[in-house]
Amino acid sequence: RVLARLEDMNKRYPRNDEVELFLSLWLMGVTQGERNVPNYLRAAKISREVYARNPAHPGATHYWIHGMDAPETAAGALEAARVLARISPAAGHGQHMTSHIFSALGMWDDLVSANERAMAVVNAARAGRGHPPSDCGHYPEWLIYGYYQQGRPQDADALLAACNDGRAAMVQWTDSHYDPKLGSSRTGEQVALGLAKSLASMRATAVVESPAARGQALAMDIDTKGMNRSAAWVWFPEGYAAAERDDFATADSTSLRIADLTRQPHDPEAAPNEDVYVEIMAQSVAGLSAFRRGDRQSGLDIIERAAARYESV
Repeated sequence: RVLARLEDMNKRYPRNDEVELFLSLWLMGVTQGERNVPNYLRAAKISREVYARNPAHPGATHYWIHGMDAPETAAGALEAARVLARISPAAGHGQHMTSHIFSALGMWDDLVSANERAMAVVNAARAGRGHPPSDCGHYPEWLIYGYYQQGRPQDADALLAACNDGRAAMVQWTDSHYDPKLGSSRTGEQVALGLAKSLASMRATAVVESPAARGQALAMDIDTKGMNRSAAWVWFPEGYAAAERDDFATADSTSLRIADLTRQPHDPEAAPNEDVYVEIMAQSVAGLSAFRRGDRQSGLDIIERAAARYESV
């Protein structure tokens, strides 16, 4: 119904930047996480048209990037990535969003620069409000992967350690400043959970990308209390590392443990398709374990199913 009304508004107010961009945004959001390719490409086309009239509009470049955020179309939004970085110097998300295109095109130097800038913007703002810095979160999760692709494992390992080491200070600050009346509405417990989820993601990247970092990464203690299905990000690297060292009993039991998470209650704040990601992680560990213990065809079959499931979303 909302989409129909926006389509009608677009007809009544042609060439209105805000109406067109709301339509672009809604075209991508109406499928609730499923990437409807025709919708997304139409959203990108609308955003490009607004950009042609108003190249300083951050929504135009932002939604253009979202509409073409896939390896097969990303090259068509490289101009948008370059422009968004230039016109949003003080917006952390604007700086980070460009790396969606850089990642799809394998432009690791640009991806790293984008997320280093995003972190600098966010931490400068945090310092201005008297907050401790944060080395966990969405931007560091992308940055650590970029460091490994650049062949900079020491920088990646240092970033992972900084995320882990800085968690206590952030939780302590949050607890001491909690006051919903002043806008500090998140509790220390809530912040701790978010930081644990972020660290789990970064730790999984380290375990897969850098065998040399596995010991340090797996030694980090991450409490899965309250994580529900997100606990898969803690257990997946443990199962992966077990399979790599031919500890098949641990790998197989971990795969089953991850698969059991799909029975957990759905978290309304979870990422779209979280249950699919959990399924893929369970299959990846099971497939690797089967392959390495000599059941090569069975392992490949499981991995191919996981890959097909990933492509489906």
